[in-house]
Amino acid sequence: MRQLRRVVPAILADNAADLEHMVRQAERFALWAQFDIMDGLFVPSQSIFSAEIAATSPSFQYDIHLMVHHPESYFPSFRLAGTRRITFHDEATPYAESWLPYIKDFGLEVGLALNPETPAEVITAELAAKVDALLLLSVDPGYYGRPFIPDVLEKAKELRQVYPELTIGLDGGIKAENITEIARAGVDEICVGSAIFGSSDPAEAYRQLVVLAELGWQEYDEKG
Repeated sequence: MRQLRRVVPAILADNAADLEHMVRQAERFALWAQFDIMDGLFVPSQSIFSAEIAATSPSFQYDIHLMVHHPESYFPSFRLAGTRRITFHDEATPYAESWLPYIKDFGLEVGLALNPETPAEVITAELAAKVDALLLLSVDPGYYGRPFIPDVLEKAKELRQVYPELTIGLDGGIKAENITEIARAGVDEICVGSAIFGSSDPAEAYRQLVVLAELGWQEYDEKG
């Protein structure tokens, strides 16, 4: 079932000090956020992991976006760290579908992420019924600030048409200039990193992005 639409601050840090700073910033305006986790193998960069996140004790609820090989080895530690959802990549394991009930058995929501080049057709009706959310990467993953890939928006529209009740997220390259168009495509969760945390006033940047996203969601609803 589709969830509440939201702009989601995406936190990407490679050291505990930056993580602490970003978490404290996000607590000023976010009820839900995403932590990007990278192993230096599935993507070129490496980030903090579960122990560092747990140490910050965020006041908001959060999703863990695993950009890692063998994502199943990370599930238990992030469950203990306090996440409410674990999202991992279809491309990271040949057994993606088999791991979905494992996460559910933890009492957590489960998300499946797709890289930009992965076609919409990999999401079957059976698979869509087993996930709480789908996350479409709209950049080549691994770094803040990479350029938005417009073709991914067409993938989002295609999946929205086929699965009208599925929660669909978009992540990467999102800023004030394109967030309204993204919301207009029927995307429920819009994950934003550098456009928030690269701003001199992250809270104000977040509020402005929410206003722009709401314009797009209103247009999507009016279009029917």
